[in-house]
Amino acid sequence: MKKIVLAAVLALVSAVARAGDIVLAENSATEYKIVINASAPLPVQFAAEELQTFLKESTGAEFPIVTEASGTKTIEVGTEKARAIVAAAYPRPFKIETSAVVTDGDTLAIWGAGESGAAYGVYQFLERVVGCRWYTIMGENLVPKRPTLKFADLKLIERPKLDYRM
Repeated sequence: MKKIVLAAVLALVSAVARAGDIVLAENSATEYKIVINASAPLPVQFAAEELQTFLKESTGAEFPIVTEASGTKTIEVGTEKARAIVAAAYPRPFKIETSAVVTDGDTLAIWGAGESGAAYGVYQFLERVVGCRWYTIMGENLVPKRPTLKFADLKLIERPKLDYRM
């Protein structure tokens, strides 16, 4: 009897935990848009394009890049909204090239300090959540095929050991 009660409790806890999942793509379709500032610097534009490319390759879904978004289902890359969400999760000042990926409701915020911080955040998300791997500069990549991409709330930070990466 104890095993049955324990199994029921675990199933309930598991169902409650999954209720907060973020569903970026389902059956190769998405409601999410990638948002950047209209005056985003080239590294942020590049980061958004990389995110769009690898999410499309993984899920099959089209993630449009926009400068303004209506609705709540957004992936904010290097925007003021992303900075505010990340700052609420990590209130300490970021060292150069530190990046973070944080969820807030249906918003996925990717932000980083310095010129390449947003790009490092995008790659952090693609590696740690999507499962992408880049093996060589010649294009030997691993991009898992995931028509449905969902995950629990995120609060990821990457602080480089060195102040300069290249």
